[in-house]
Amino acid sequence: MINNWLKYVFIVLFILFAKWGSSQCNISAGNDVTIDCNITNTTLNGSGGNQYSWLPATGLSDASIANPIATPTSTTTYQLTIIGIDGCTETESVTVFVDVAPPTINAGLDVTNDCTTPTHTLNATGGDSYTWSPAT
Repeated sequence: MINNWLKYVFIVLFILFAKWGSSQCNISAGNDVTIDCNITNTTLNGSGGNQYSWLPATGLSDASIANPIATPTSTTTYQLTIIGIDGCTETESVTVFVDVAPPTINAGLDVTNDCTTPTHTLNATGGDSYTWSPAT
């Protein structure tokens, strides 16, 4: 009878250790991202915990939430320490790269209108949207 009881205790302890004995958290600080003069901020994506602490706090909307808005002025690696649901603690990092290079744009070749070619198509490159001036 003691033998069966010991087997039962061993099985229960084994199951408990397998389930709770590992203190490895399942947390994430998200993926690295690049911002530039057009996209000047990004939302960081911490997940997997109850409490969050981002360092450095400079450039963050709130260093104690999972998803702060980051607006760094230079490339910054943020360290995220998370306390998980089961009390485990783990640190991850994410880098926000700041591309300060101005975009390269080209308004196309100069053209001359004359009586035989009264209109021309203008071709710009290097941007996402364009505004021509004068408009007419």
